[in-house]
Amino acid sequence: FQAEDGIRDVAVTGVQTCALPIFPSFEVACGVAEAMEPVRKGSMIEVKEDRALSVDTERNFVVFARGDSMAGGPSPIHHGDALLFEWTRDVSRADLVGDRVLIQEKVGGKSRAYLKRLARVQGGFELVSDSTAEPPVEATSDMQVIARFIHKLDQSEVNPLSDHIGEIRTKAQVAELYGATYTMGPWVMSGHVRHESDEILFVTLNKKGMAEDAQYEDFFESAERFVWSSQNQTSPDSGQGRNLLESPGNGQKVHLWVRRTKKDPFEYCGLVLPISHEGSKPMLVTFRLMTPLSERMVQRYVS
Repeated sequence: FQAEDGIRDVAVTGVQTCALPIFPSFEVACGVAEAMEPVRKGSMIEVKEDRALSVDTERNFVVFARGDSMAGGPSPIHHGDALLFEWTRDVSRADLVGDRVLIQEKVGGKSRAYLKRLARVQGGFELVSDSTAEPPVEATSDMQVIARFIHKLDQSEVNPLSDHIGEIRTKAQVAELYGATYTMGPWVMSGHVRHESDEILFVTLNKKGMAEDAQYEDFFESAERFVWSSQNQTSPDSGQGRNLLESPGNGQKVHLWVRRTKKDPFEYCGLVLPISHEGSKPMLVTFRLMTPLSERMVQRYVS
């Protein structure tokens, strides 16, 4: 049940959430603000609310970070992090000093956007990266503050299945978890199942004894990085490929379930975020786990 004001009924789900707009990039968010388009034109993402975090559909939105220029300081922002913002309409620059802000810059009729910290200097303002490798930039009249960064969202705030990380289930039990019917077809035959806004990856790490066409390269580089091979028909330009590579800014969430051998059930690793890709049919995608593997899971799955 979705309430008209975007608040999901706590009596139905057990958790109160708010459906917030989600934009695929900083540039898109800035374009919406500039054109004063209805915020609801963006895809929506459910964000869990509690006493410490109160959000509003018209005031807040989410963008997933691109790049690592803010990956420094006591609260670093890394590529793929889910970022909660608040529009800064009618807020003066003086009131935003010290905050991380979303900036739009127009140069030669083109616009670009980036996340920086606003600092006051003699004679004006400058934009500072939290990464020491990036020099400060003078704030000019071509730049406009669009939004204020509020909070880096963790998995529990954007994934209603986060409490199931580390659980071990059969494919049929996984289908039930997503509210799907386990039937012949993708759930039985495929390692990549799409169900509504969820992209579900089933991965067998040790493929010994499996069919020859299942010899894809799938492995954990570390507790936070996973490399996955798509099916032979999947390219970066295909619908299935774009659903993965453009997530989660397109509203799709990619879930990872792994097992060691074909005799084992699958264990849930939570949401994964695409970092890079190469090749086509199949394509090789590197994901970052939104929640790193536990020590037990590292010992079990990371060689």
